[in-house]
Amino acid sequence: MPQQDAPPRKRIGVFFDDPGYGDYPFNHDEYVQAYHEVAHAIDDRGACFFIVRDASTFLGGNRFRGYWKFDGSTFVRHDDNIDLELVYDKSYKNVFTGDERTWFLNSRELDHICVDKRETARMFPDYSPKTSVVHSRGELETAMASWTSAMAVAKPIDGAEAKGVVIGPPVHILAVEHVFPLLLQEYVDASGGIPGIIEGVGDLRTIMIDGEVALTYARRAKTGSLISNVSKGGVEIEVLPDRRPSDVIAIAKDVDSRFKPLSKHRVFCVDCARDASGRWYIIELNSKPGLSVRNHGITYPRYQDLLVDALVSAASPTHP
Repeated sequence: MPQQDAPPRKRIGVFFDDPGYGDYPFNHDEYVQAYHEVAHAIDDRGACFFIVRDASTFLGGNRFRGYWKFDGSTFVRHDDNIDLELVYDKSYKNVFTGDERTWFLNSRELDHICVDKRETARMFPDYSPKTSVVHSRGELETAMASWTSAMAVAKPIDGAEAKGVVIGPPVHILAVEHVFPLLLQEYVDASGGIPGIIEGVGDLRTIMIDGEVALTYARRAKTGSLISNVSKGGVEIEVLPDRRPSDVIAIAKDVDSRFKPLSKHRVFCVDCARDASGRWYIIELNSKPGLSVRNHGITYPRYQDLLVDALVSAASPTHP
């Protein structure tokens, strides 16, 4: 009986904005190691892992001009075209849009709700601080003149990594030059910390993958700061499953249940802060959580494994 050909290996690509291999995130050694680990895991599951960069290389559908292919030890540059079965979009602010034939891990709608903070507040008003949008300097001055709380938060509607976020009393908000439209929110005073986990200003990030809690960690702000993002000097602290606050996990699972009709596969994180009364609020959603090496903590291998499972499952060699 003639031997049958092996089925084609699924081709999975991760997209980044910048054109050079050594550009973000591979200008950080830990990210290089983490993506090598993911590439090995994808290979073990019978698929191939590629890196594609720069929207100018996009040729339509899932085709790109030029790519880096993992060869078992590193990513090697190739200059021909590549047709992928799946694109894992890691572009900043969803600047890579693909076209109607591009097959993404997350749906474009899910990504949009996470990036656009107006949409986050509209879809999850029960978990969001009081939110409004101003479109001009005049509207901002009017809003601050009637602001009843001692503190306010101003942030770009599509910001990331806490860029452009300003926290302070109204007079401080008005003293800063902003880009409009601008999101205004009531300040969630998280200075009381998270009991049993961190003291001082901080929040809790929960990464969800296809309905499963993949990873939870606290972010503690550096001394004197009200922003806990690691990019702003915050410290990441792993939270083991038996220490995860049940209210936060319930919020994360509820968010996932509302996203499920919008996207078969879902990779995103929910950042929550706790006020003095013990109530938890969604500070933001992020559909492109950073990747960490497996030895970063006890639960980090599970995060990688769930991500790889989602990528391989979502890739379809028969997708047009």
